[in-house]
Amino acid sequence: MTDSTRNSPPSAHGILVIVCAAAATYVGASMGGAVSLALPRIASDLHFSAAQIQWIISGYLLARIAGLRPGGALCDRLGARRIFLLSMIGFAGASIFCALVSSESLMIGLRFVQGAFAALLSPSALVLLRSQTPAGKLASAMSVWSAAGMAGFGLSPVLGGILLDAWGWRAIFIVTAIAAIPVVILGFCLRKDAVPQSSGRKPPISGELAVAALLAALAYFVGQHDWTRLFYGAAAALLAWLLIKRGAALQRDTWARGLVIAPQICVGVFSFAAIVGAMVWASYFVQVDLRESGLIYGLGCLPMAAAGFIACFVTEPLLASKKPNLAFLLAGLSIVGLGGVAYLAERSGSASLAFTALAFAGMCYGFSNASVTAVIMSAFPAVQSGDASSIATLSKQFGQLLGITVVASFRDLSGKAGGSDPTFFYFLVACGLAVIACSKLGAVQSRRLAIRA
Repeated sequence: MTDSTRNSPPSAHGILVIVCAAAATYVGASMGGAVSLALPRIASDLHFSAAQIQWIISGYLLARIAGLRPGGALCDRLGARRIFLLSMIGFAGASIFCALVSSESLMIGLRFVQGAFAALLSPSALVLLRSQTPAGKLASAMSVWSAAGMAGFGLSPVLGGILLDAWGWRAIFIVTAIAAIPVVILGFCLRKDAVPQSSGRKPPISGELAVAALLAALAYFVGQHDWTRLFYGAAAALLAWLLIKRGAALQRDTWARGLVIAPQICVGVFSFAAIVGAMVWASYFVQVDLRESGLIYGLGCLPMAAAGFIACFVTEPLLASKKPNLAFLLAGLSIVGLGGVAYLAERSGSASLAFTALAFAGMCYGFSNASVTAVIMSAFPAVQSGDASSIATLSKQFGQLLGITVVASFRDLSGKAGGSDPTFFYFLVACGLAVIACSKLGAVQSRRLAIRA
């Protein structure tokens, strides 16, 4: 790719692809940021228990985890544009129904449905981005896509706080559904031939459904923080995967690729465990312990959004120059800072320190999100873009579920009691150290691959 091609302005259709992928990412991420803001109010208004509140967020993530592998496979088979439109329409419809219910069983069930459509949305947006963006502009496009996700996490609490204080938590779901409408309209303007087709025979989708069931079982054990069963479940899932995907599992390339992307998968898990765990903690700390309004919490997320935006675009030249491990190192250092400042905020009862901790979370998001996705997707051929995007997104979804589970272990999510166990903050620091270790391991692997080449 020549410099002139890399520096030339993107085409109108290229801009449309980036806008669709970024908008879809914003809508999906904003649901996470806004719902974490609204959890204390939902628990109070509907008299939900701590376990029921945990399932409102964990159920959404569990469905996403279960649906990502089939969603990626469907993108590779049916085309990303078709799956993109289906997922956006379904996501908007589920949001409307979430705003209308008062029963905990219906709310949790609808969150499962919403998560299932979000599972289709994530890989389809990424496949569109990769398949319809020139290679020389992909790093820039990924930075914009990542910044949109950061906007969803960091800016949506401001709008959510306004809606929460003015009209209640139901308005958050309604506005999310309305925001999806223009994205659907733009999606119909995309080209239909979004994904290159392989000439070979694709494996049956039934294998992906079986793998999805295994992932859902693992996610359930994580959500229940039953670590003994999780260990045995992981071993059983590995054995079942070897049987279900025995054709691919016996190939040397499969294991070699798995070893190459293993550090990036771990970065995704630990980074997003810290980010989402910190957001849920901060929401309860500010609104329950300090008795501030949802709007105050939302405004306090603005430093997180600003830090995340800056980190997203600092990451762009690192990706373009093939230095993602430096971005991972910066993400790890940000998490260590996040854990330390959050601990000080809890000890001193300081909202300003809590918002500073969220700024560190935003930096972590900016350094890790696009880097994890770009490195994992680059390890797969273009015809397996859906598969690659599902793996990248899975690492982050498992991380989010882990973060929420840890918060629920050390905090009463019903809002009836205040304060968090200090062990939670040790967990945050441990996540940061794990990401730093993975960045070093990834750097060693990169040097070895460069020597072999």
